[in-house]
Amino acid sequence: MANQNLNQDKPIAEQAAQWVVALSDDSQDNGLLQQQYKQWQQAHPEHAKAAQKMEALLGKFDAIHQLGDKRQQILNTSLDAGLRVTEKRKARSRKAINTLALLAVLLLPGWIITQIYPPAYLLADLRTDTGEWQQHTLEDGSQLSLGSRSAVSLEFNDGLRQLKLVTGEILVDVAKDASRPFVVQTPHGQIQALGTRFMVRHSDQQTRVIMLESAVQIDLAKASEPKRIQQGEQVTFNQYAFAGIEKIDANSWQRGWDSKTLLVDDMPLTDILTELDRYQKGRILFNRKQLESMQISAVLPLDKPDQALDLLLAKFPELQIRVVTPYLKYVSLSD
Repeated sequence: MANQNLNQDKPIAEQAAQWVVALSDDSQDNGLLQQQYKQWQQAHPEHAKAAQKMEALLGKFDAIHQLGDKRQQILNTSLDAGLRVTEKRKARSRKAINTLALLAVLLLPGWIITQIYPPAYLLADLRTDTGEWQQHTLEDGSQLSLGSRSAVSLEFNDGLRQLKLVTGEILVDVAKDASRPFVVQTPHGQIQALGTRFMVRHSDQQTRVIMLESAVQIDLAKASEPKRIQQGEQVTFNQYAFAGIEKIDANSWQRGWDSKTLLVDDMPLTDILTELDRYQKGRILFNRKQLESMQISAVLPLDKPDQALDLLLAKFPELQIRVVTPYLKYVSLSD
């Protein structure tokens, strides 16, 4: 991969991942690539930062998963070896790339891995694995909780406290600092804290804000009309528009977070499956168009996604779940 062939339109995290793939390729002139990789790092401070994160990540990649399933262990070991690019382990890397390709065919589609753990997720400052929750105290004293398979990047400076939600969901209890606004950024818009406590859920399709205390102001990425959300309200939006504001019981949502349960009241089944997908080892796929009209009210255990799916089946016998592999389930209407 010549330097000019690198896709500069991609996010920096993906560019860093491209370099990892290129440096693991036997067919390339490694000396030239190493020189070009160094030039890429020197071209911008953010490039160097992404490269440092990737190198630190690869040094610890063995610890990402301890799943217990033998096939998953084999897959993760192969992925670990295939990604490392140090001279000491290059021979093992090349062999593992071939092994990983074979396992991808035999065990599950290879794209499942990159969908669950895309480069931006792997390079985030804070992240959780499937079924993991974390609690952090930020440098300003704010409290940040991450749900399953979630990732955030932090940028705190003298004038701003910014948290980029890469994927997943967070609960934030914001510390007061009048001189530095606290904002949460997703691809769909910016959420500025006007008080203390709120939840944000981000998926590919939309962002949802659930207000537990005080208020936030939301500015859409591609629209000019901001909206203010108060305690006891939630709203869903994409980069162009808001859905209607809905009333919620803030205490029930807090209890649901604390007990790792999903409380839904007349929520689209597709939104529920998207949420359960983050707690499933592998992927839950579904036909969005086929299922989008189905609305559900339920209390579902997030730490037991298979049990949650069984509860959905009991409520809607017209649903069926096909287990394609241990890591891939497909939900649809019965034939």
